[in-house]
Amino acid sequence: LESKLNAERLSLKHSNEELIQTQKEVRTLEMDLKQITTNYNQLSHDHELLRQSNKHIIEQIESNNQHQTQYDKDLKQLQQEFDNSLNKEQQILNELNQILKENERLNKELCTINNEYENIKNKVIDYEKQIEGLNLFLIEIYIY
Repeated sequence: LESKLNAERLSLKHSNEELIQTQKEVRTLEMDLKQITTNYNQLSHDHELLRQSNKHIIEQIESNNQHQTQYDKDLKQLQQEFDNSLNKEQQILNELNQILKENERLNKELCTINNEYENIKNKVIDYEKQIEGLNLFLIEIYIY
């Protein structure tokens, strides 16, 4: 009986040691589970922050793309206006060159007309002198 009791005690002691070891393992697993849960919650929180950040970044990229599109349209329009201005400037320069050529031609023509006027004026003066001389001659002839 005593040997049976000792065997039971030994078995109970062994079972208690296993129970204590199992409880230690359970506590370790509970601590691991708690740490895993904490890590999961932190990762979940970080994931949500990243998702919101990515959403904000995507919205910013879309806004930037819209601004870039508008900028490109504005730049294209300004380039077209600039090209039109250059063409208009060239047209005005061509017209100015034509006007300058016409002005030069008219100045030459005016010089020619002035020269002809001076020649005619001198001829008229000479003619008047001849007539005056002729008149004086006729008057002298008439008087005598």
